[in-house]
Amino acid sequence: HSYSIKVGALDNPGWSIEIDLEDTDINFNNIPSTLIEFSEHKWIAYKVEDRCFQAFGGPLNLNLLIKVFKLLVDNGEIDENKVREYLKEYS
Repeated sequence: HSYSIKVGALDNPGWSIEIDLEDTDINFNNIPSTLIEFSEHKWIAYKVEDRCFQAFGGPLNLNLLIKVFKLLVDNGEIDENKVREYLKEYS
């Protein structure tokens, strides 16, 4: 009950997600904050810090935030080139 997945709205506008990895089999090293930006509304930022995945994105990029987490879980890393491809496809 103390660990969770949080989805929130940003006021700039955009989305945020936070996925707590504590007490899961998912074990990743910290990933530094990465920002990929194409325009004011077409951007994504993500990081893993203290066993927590955090991602933020533009107003049409919520599904991409989840897709980036899936890349991490499936591959053990986030391929920044793949994220750029996804971001071009979305919105």
